[in-house]
Amino acid sequence: MIRRDMSDATDHCWRSDHELWREVQKAREAADRKHGENSIEQIGASDSRWLSILIEEVGEVAHEQTYDAAGTVEALRAELIDVLSVASAWVSAIDAERRRAEKDTEPQEQVKTYWEGLERPAVRGTAVVADCDFPRYWAREEKLIGERIEVVRLNPSVDGCIDNRYGYGWTKVTEAKGYHGIGHQTVWIEPGSFRERGAAAVSE
Repeated sequence: MIRRDMSDATDHCWRSDHELWREVQKAREAADRKHGENSIEQIGASDSRWLSILIEEVGEVAHEQTYDAAGTVEALRAELIDVLSVASAWVSAIDAERRRAEKDTEPQEQVKTYWEGLERPAVRGTAVVADCDFPRYWAREEKLIGERIEVVRLNPSVDGCIDNRYGYGWTKVTEAKGYHGIGHQTVWIEPGSFRERGAAAVSE
């Protein structure tokens, strides 16, 4: 049995999660741009293609274990990122379908939202991405300045939101109660560009 020193478990399991999921998100975005209307981001949750796509990516991982593969940790890691990208896209499709179904059956339902464990109102919507003074602003690096994207807004008096293109922002302020277990990306928006979608969530 392989034994591992667990003294660094916190560092290994938690501190890098945010960076890992940002990498997965970037991989999904790159694949979406590459495949366009054939992207898996356009596939419904019940589409039969999901399983074959996921198995294909898992097969690439298996191939990296064979004698004629590159045989490097970097190559194996890249294939595992692809597996995570497909799996997380499938989960996102399932969650999006479930949210649509819930909205259809209970359109007026209000959901409690949080930040760092405290109840705070939050609203889902879209907004136009603005530039900011940060030298390595992620939205600038991903060429999103001027684009309208899905966001979550916590404070109407501040032109800053949470990126919600793949639903992570809303999951953070609801299921994760605003804690650091789920990372987030702050996005600055153009003043007056926020457009609310659906019912506003409230704190009670």
